[in-house]
Amino acid sequence: METHEMTSLFDALPDAALIRQAQLIPLLPFKAATLWRRVKLGQFPAPIRLEGGRVTAWRVGEVRHWLGTQGGKS
Repeated sequence: METHEMTSLFDALPDAALIRQAQLIPLLPFKAATLWRRVKLGQFPAPIRLEGGRVTAWRVGEVRHWLGTQGGKS
């Protein structure tokens, strides 16, 4: 799926929805390794663990808030 398609789908989700890493990465100006580094440093919202910790997902509302505070920073 292309980035603009992912963005359209993301925009349609409610803030309470959860998004997995595969859907999140196309929305970000960096790759997975940087995502996890930023989570560890507290520079990106921490994910929540589901299904006994085997599944990781982010709250859409938290990701939206982070994206809105970036103003072109990466």
